[in-house]
Amino acid sequence: MKARFATRIFAATFVPVALLLCGSFWAARALVEQRLKDSLRTSLRQTHEFTMRVRAAYELRNSRMLSILAENPAIKAGMVLLRQEAGETARRTMEDQLAEMMEVAGFDVVLTADSEGHPTAGTRRRGGKAESLELAGAAFPASGVAEIGGARYTMASVPVNSGEEHLGFLFVGRDFDFAEFSAPTVLSRHGRVVQSNFGEGLGPELDRQLMRCPEAGECEIRLGGEMYLSLPVENLALGDGYRLRSLQSVDAASAPLTGVLRTVFYGIALVTLLTLGLVATAAARGVVRPLTAFVERLRESETTGVLVKMTIESEVREVDDLTKAFNRAAASVVHAQGRLTTAYFEFIQTMANALDARDVYTAGHSLRVSEYACAISRQMGFDPAAVDQIRVGALLHDVGKIGIPDQILQKPDKLTREEFLAIQQHPTIGRKILESVEGFRPYLDVVELHHENHDGTGYPKGLRGAAIPVDARIVHVADAYDAMTSNRPYRLGMDHDVAARILRESAGTQFDPDVVAAFLECGAGNNRLAQLPDLAKLAQAIQGAQPAGAEKGVAA
Repeated sequence: MKARFATRIFAATFVPVALLLCGSFWAARALVEQRLKDSLRTSLRQTHEFTMRVRAAYELRNSRMLSILAENPAIKAGMVLLRQEAGETARRTMEDQLAEMMEVAGFDVVLTADSEGHPTAGTRRRGGKAESLELAGAAFPASGVAEIGGARYTMASVPVNSGEEHLGFLFVGRDFDFAEFSAPTVLSRHGRVVQSNFGEGLGPELDRQLMRCPEAGECEIRLGGEMYLSLPVENLALGDGYRLRSLQSVDAASAPLTGVLRTVFYGIALVTLLTLGLVATAAARGVVRPLTAFVERLRESETTGVLVKMTIESEVREVDDLTKAFNRAAASVVHAQGRLTTAYFEFIQTMANALDARDVYTAGHSLRVSEYACAISRQMGFDPAAVDQIRVGALLHDVGKIGIPDQILQKPDKLTREEFLAIQQHPTIGRKILESVEGFRPYLDVVELHHENHDGTGYPKGLRGAAIPVDARIVHVADAYDAMTSNRPYRLGMDHDVAARILRESAGTQFDPDVVAAFLECGAGNNRLAQLPDLAKLAQAIQGAQPAGAEKGVAA
């Protein structure tokens, strides 16, 4: 009877808590996955918006060029000749004109049509050479995607007029290129996949999965055992039944974070259930009076928030065992808390290393910036807790670059304005990545504001002076110093003296003067790199590698 009662007490105490822990883990995992999906959805839409802005600028340039080409006297004369003499000689004469226009303007296909829209002559670039097109019975959209001779082109057209007379139309096009889409992208026509940059071997499965998606809406599909979020590329008129959809792996994005959550929950569950099992077993055996003292000591611990060592003396061996077990469990809890804290900081270091590993030239950048920032904060008299906060914030300061495409982040040449604007989004992206996790809130200011300048010319908010949190001002100086003294594909790193001089010159404009002074006083970077043999060449290399809009001497 005693054993059955103990079993019932144990089950009534242990099972609900176990179920609660499992339910909590499931709910936390579901919440993390939902937040990641929201983040991926936002990231895809931002990528779509950026692509649309680039394409709009490209189409504007095309329309201007087409307007100029439509006034070409040779083209007009050729179209008149084709109307009057619809023979092989007239067509070849027009094709020669079109081939010359294609070469000069940089198009991949150029053709003409009469006033009814029927093609009359055309040429395209194949293998670096111009070739004639067989156009009998062909029809092309005025704009969008067209398939010509087994290849797909992005087309545009313009009417050709001579005075009041409408001579016909001029069509131009370029190869349809997936390179402008950073995420995996699928081109479909009437619901069937015709081209993608997703990978080989998934054509039939990709077709089946995408057929379940609403034509103009988002959906979740499973490919190769992975869950993907798919969004249509809106505001992109391709014509003739063509549509674009982008894909992003939900499983790949959530795996690292859910793995950490699983480890943390398992540790907490193990310690909690072990302690609960011991207490439940002792209670079931009816040891009341010793447990009263035991409970009183627990209440003291509840008041102080610290698990104290139990010294209860009892003639009951089970109570003594319980006391010893509790003391061991308390020590395990303290130890586990210390390990969780260590794992937390190791996870942060792993995130920083993963970001640095994308580019061999920036390997170790986040760790060095963290060391410099800690040295500055200690020089400025910060307490240890504040120094630790700056240490972690500096490790995470560039986490937003996860959202920047490799072809921009690792580009060895000078960045275009559009690429530099994309780079400037990384502080905002970093904040969005971290702000949904409560433990990262103390570091959001550093991640988002470490490119704000002292005079208000920085980004993303254009804050000035004391309006910029001091943590961000410190990391700004440390980040700039490491960027200047690190080797890059397009230049060698500066030595300490050159970088220190630039910091002094930029104090009061780009950097907080007090932070610069503290950095130079603490001597954190004195042994950063050996002296370079030719500072004139170094300065020339740095000047030539500056992206548009970057501050003098400091990489973005």
